[in-house]
Amino acid sequence: MPRSPRPPRAPRTPEQASERNARRWNDRQRARLPLFMDAGLEGDLIRTGVLRDRPADHQVRLSDDLRTRRAALDAVAAVHGEQFRRAMKRHCPEAYPDALRQLRRLRALAPSVRRAVSTSDHWLGALRRTLPREAFLSVVDEIWPEHAQSLRQAADIRGRIQRSMERGQINPWSHVD
Repeated sequence: MPRSPRPPRAPRTPEQASERNARRWNDRQRARLPLFMDAGLEGDLIRTGVLRDRPADHQVRLSDDLRTRRAALDAVAAVHGEQFRRAMKRHCPEAYPDALRQLRRLRALAPSVRRAVSTSDHWLGALRRTLPREAFLSVVDEIWPEHAQSLRQAADIRGRIQRSMERGQINPWSHVD
């Protein structure tokens, strides 16, 4: 007589999964130190910080924190993306329609590109490709000064490495007179 297939298990809620994962993690931590556990030294290990219990809501709290940080990054990227788009339209009106078409084509092919971070990256890249370096840095300075500073620092480091290699220095990180 054929057995009827077992109905699929209901998926775990995030709270259930978090509690299960925390319990499994805590059990694995205790299994690493069986001699201490058998000797009743669990309290000493917890006090000294060798053994840490993961709370049951650990995974849920991490997910909430990640969701909050990602939303904040998306909000900042949306503002930067709009500013980069306007700068592109103002500084490169002849290249703007092509960049807009390219963004629309990318969004049609890959839905993940619809995120604000991807849009901001697209307009930043379009600006970098169309503007001369100094004009690009001045535009980015207005919109996102921290990023412009990091670009300048990276260019400075690359220049120092290049100059030391031209002097015949094998390892650019160790200074030789």
